Amino acid sequence: MANREWREKHPGYQQHYMREWRKRNPNSVRETSLKKYGLTLTQEKILLSVQNNKCAICSTEFIKTPCVDHDHKTGRVRGLICSPCNKMIGFAKDSQHILQCGIDYLKRNQEEI
Repeated sequence: MANREWREKHPGYQQHYMREWRKRNPNSVRETSLKKYGLTLTQEKILLSVQNNKCAICSTEFIKTPCVDHDHKTGRVRGLICSPCNKMIGFAKDSQHILQCGIDYLKRNQEEI
């Protein structure tokens, strides 16, 4: 009972504690995140090495933690990509057709206005 009362009086403590724990344990946090893709930290490091620490799509060097790109139907990991490329693939719903339509659109409208 005393613990619950203390938590009720200090509602932000657990969030603060978890935030601090994440700062002190970044590998544990990343490892947990990678598990949902069937990857380990070692496998991620190998992928980073193979990709020269660059996005598999735009070749921008990773400054922040890369996103794990995977096929949503099969779960197969395709590579590590940057956040903007991950959003692009996501907004296109993994559709080659939508991405090709975007390329065609850009080609048709490449003259400056």
